[in-house]
Amino acid sequence: MTGVSRAMFDFLRGDRAVALRRTHATLPGDAPADPVALANVLRRELPSHDARALAEQIELERRAWAKFEDPRPLLFDRVGLEQASSRAAAAIPASLFPAGGDILDLGCGIGADAIAFGRRGLRVIAVE
Repeated sequence: MTGVSRAMFDFLRGDRAVALRRTHATLPGDAPADPVALANVLRRELPSHDARALAEQIELERRAWAKFEDPRPLLFDRVGLEQASSRAAAAIPASLFPAGGDILDLGCGIGADAIAFGRRGLRVIAVE
């Protein structure tokens, strides 16, 4: 996540934010949540900057269902998610390698291809 302080990263990975993400998250096929309304709801429980950051994560997580089997344990930044390979696209290069091998994924971005390599049974080292 670019431009995020360590304190904000720790907050977004903390128990309170994870619980709120579960409460307000959408699943595949759900109608998109209104990000402004969501931020207003979160502001009742959190300082404004935390509510804004968490609302953005929930919105990005909603979009991530199109690219990740289950994006809930991940944190995203907008650019990284937009550039990430779809599941179908990531499966193509993964299919070129035999299971059980090793692969070094240089420039892995947020790891969509690395996840596909791992699903294929490859041992992956991913470096951005």
